[in-house]
Amino acid sequence: MFKVKVCKKIKRTQDGRAMLNIGSGPRTNREWNNLDFSPYARLAWHKSLTRFLNAVGLLSDFRYDNLRKIDPEIIHWDVYNGLPFHDNVFDFVYHSHFITHIDRDAAFFITKECHRILKSGGIVRVVVPDLEQIVNLYNEAMADLDAARPRGNEKHSEAVDELFELMVRKSAWGTSRESFLVRIIERLFRGNIEKTGELRRWHYDRHSMGGMLADAGFREVSIMTPNSSDFEGWDPSGLDLEEDGSVYKPGSLYMEGTK
Repeated sequence: MFKVKVCKKIKRTQDGRAMLNIGSGPRTNREWNNLDFSPYARLAWHKSLTRFLNAVGLLSDFRYDNLRKIDPEIIHWDVYNGLPFHDNVFDFVYHSHFITHIDRDAAFFITKECHRILKSGGIVRVVVPDLEQIVNLYNEAMADLDAARPRGNEKHSEAVDELFELMVRKSAWGTSRESFLVRIIERLFRGNIEKTGELRRWHYDRHSMGGMLADAGFREVSIMTPNSSDFEGWDPSGLDLEEDGSVYKPGSLYMEGTK
């Protein structure tokens, strides 16, 4: 197996556990090890630069606010190169709405990498859009259309968008909200939606995700809720739940496995 660059400094929580959030974006916990490959991860290291870019209008207030939430020690890393940690390091590895944006073969490789860096008894928690729920919503919308029920067209459009929109979108959602000048600059430096990592490359349900976790070596693979986990002391705040207690990503599948 190829050698992966290793991060020597591992942050630990107050109770001594090592936690990792892969593809964290702006949803970071300062006690955790946070890893991301987006421009957010690079810009988070340069506070003076981000203030300047915001002041001259090249970084929107929305993005500037998100950047200020990010762990300043975030690890900027491309997971296609493996995970930059030694074996048997972490107690808990988490990623949410991340693996659907990775090629299928690479998704299995990264799941194996999660298994490698976890301690024996460590837990991986995976959150993805739930294909089963999306298909059920599509079937309900079709039934509503057939019966000429109210909102049938709207529900049908929502279900089809959830299935395909991120697979065919031409520009990143965040870029599309920016001014004309900023859109040009971002497309020049960030590239298209495929380069930004926003393109959805696959859908998973409880069988396909559960099978991938089991094939990667995880045992006790099970379905969870936003609030529930086999990890002792699990706190979903800022991850699977918003500050007000609402679910961050409704329609998600939550699965865990133990090494």
